Amino acid sequence: MAARPCGRADRSACKKLNFSFAFEACSRLIASGTLQGTVLADAYETRGSISLFVRDDRGRAIEDASAAIGHDLGHRAAYVLRGRALTELNFTIARFPTSTRRSA
Repeated sequence: MAARPCGRADRSACKKLNFSFAFEACSRLIASGTLQGTVLADAYETRGSISLFVRDDRGRAIEDASAAIGHDLGHRAAYVLRGRALTELNFTIARFPTSTRRSA
């Protein structure tokens, strides 16, 4: 299925509290290639926050926070998000070491 083109509505929806819709809106904005700098970093940080706090996807949160930092080195919320996701990931690995290892 082709992705719906992004527009002004996606910019607004990316910051809304309907997390499923916001995640998809942010994803469309990121994929559109029309954003740059802080605006693009905001979209990555928002999607990463939803990944961590709603979807419990620490890996995606780390990737998105790192991408946000790559587009805006001064994006404080992205640093906080990445630190939180890394902390939770490390806690999970320490708590359940055998369940997080890959089978050979």
